[in-house]
Amino acid sequence: MTPDANAAFTEALRARLEADPRVVGLAALGSMARRDYEPDRYRVLLDRADLQRRLADLAAATAATGEARADDAWLLGQFLTSLLVGAARHIRGERLSGRLLVASHAVRPLLILLARHVPSGRRDLSDDLDPFRRFELIYPELGGELGAVLSRDTRAAALGLLEIASRELASRIRGFPSRAAEAVGRRIEEP
Repeated sequence: MTPDANAAFTEALRARLEADPRVVGLAALGSMARRDYEPDRYRVLLDRADLQRRLADLAAATAATGEARADDAWLLGQFLTSLLVGAARHIRGERLSGRLLVASHAVRPLLILLARHVPSGRRDLSDDLDPFRRFELIYPELGGELGAVLSRDTRAAALGLLEIASRELASRIRGFPSRAAEAVGRRIEEP
């Protein structure tokens, strides 16, 4: 569906539902929210039940909960563990599982940490639900480098991700686990 057709569909849906007194609200989510590059958790299209405030409260609570649980130490632990386990699975022949752990489960916390600690003049483009979305627009050089690293085989990709994390985060995060990162790198390199 083209953007114009999507906008026409959304407006027709809103108008039809607005005419029905039983409908108390309509919220568009994801790309249907059409909020350009702002965080696109939702856009209220029809509100007869304080939906705007309720969704704003829910969005704030979700962001607060995620921030409390995902401190730097937890994210770094998830990153290193996913690299280590992913590479080990790859080595023992579980290539799909190993690749998933490295290319997804390790990358997600890395992207969150990079966005949290590496300066960028484009933070307004961040997606508060998915750290993968628009990362390359916010960090063009890092995004390109991560893409190139992820095109390597699983073990080489794991080592490349570890190198990026150490280079970009060790000086920016107090208590960065440099010794643990080095140990993970040595383990991944073992035959």
